[in-house]
Amino acid sequence: MFLKIQDDALAAVSGARESIATACGFLRDHGLGWGFSLRFVFEQLGKLGLDLMKRPEIARIDDDPSDVYDPERRVLKNNFLLSTLKFAEFHVLRDIKHRARIPVKDSYVVVGVADEAPEYRNRRINKINGQKIYYLTSTDVFGAY
Repeated sequence: MFLKIQDDALAAVSGARESIATACGFLRDHGLGWGFSLRFVFEQLGKLGLDLMKRPEIARIDDDPSDVYDPERRVLKNNFLLSTLKFAEFHVLRDIKHRARIPVKDSYVVVGVADEAPEYRNRRINKINGQKIYYLTSTDVFGAY
């Protein structure tokens, strides 16, 4: 289950530069570029008829009918704007790898909790500042709201 969620998150990151629409969705979903209105810039470029990749002229059976090839759409070849998307992708990949921040669609962020119980058990500490220390077993799940 968790591996599928992780694979979906990685696919969303790798698909961020497919089109202006996917780039805007990616920036919105991860809250990136707000300080510089980056999503607004990409939306306006899309309205001007620019896109990130050239679309195929021949439609395939599995193509989305709303995503019809438009010969008037031009490919955006601005290295600065494309590199900002690449850096946004790296930022999200770093969050997934180093901070275990895997976005789950239509859900809350699940934050990991450090397990300090083995250290307390090794030192035979049962109370801290008069408060009893509670331990989770391997079948318990910690949750807070």
